[in-house]
Amino acid sequence: MLLGGAINLQVDIAMRTSGRWRRAKRSHAAEQGLEAQRQETLVRAAQAYFDLLVAQAVVGVAEQALEISHDYESQLHRAVDAGIALKGDELRCEGPDAAQQLSLQQATEQRRILAARLVEALRLDPAVEWSPGPRGSLPPPSPRRPKRPMP
Repeated sequence: MLLGGAINLQVDIAMRTSGRWRRAKRSHAAEQGLEAQRQETLVRAAQAYFDLLVAQAVVGVAEQALEISHDYESQLHRAVDAGIALKGDELRCEGPDAAQQLSLQQATEQRRILAARLVEALRLDPAVEWSPGPRGSLPPPSPRRPKRPMP
């Protein structure tokens, strides 16, 4: 029994000192590093996608708020024309409308920034603008610039 253990120990020591064992360890470490990098990329891409979904929802809310503000302003204008509302009420309505427009512009810019982060995380073509569809899925890309006809 002792002889078998001594032989195994010698083979184990010989393998450890050989370059094959070192190469196998390096290869394994490289594979582990690649897998960790892949997992990190997936997490960043998922986070960027969900951030983009939130930004899309914020843009939708800002668009609805602007639409409601326009409707209210229109109603006040008709009420002033009919004589049942004061002109001051109509004038006060114009300030929030500008704020709603600015809010929509900021939300749209934030969405574009987050879309660019998603494109970067997925290593997609930066010339293509991505945005979530109505149900959260990414539709086919819509190019920013028109395609040139092929000769």
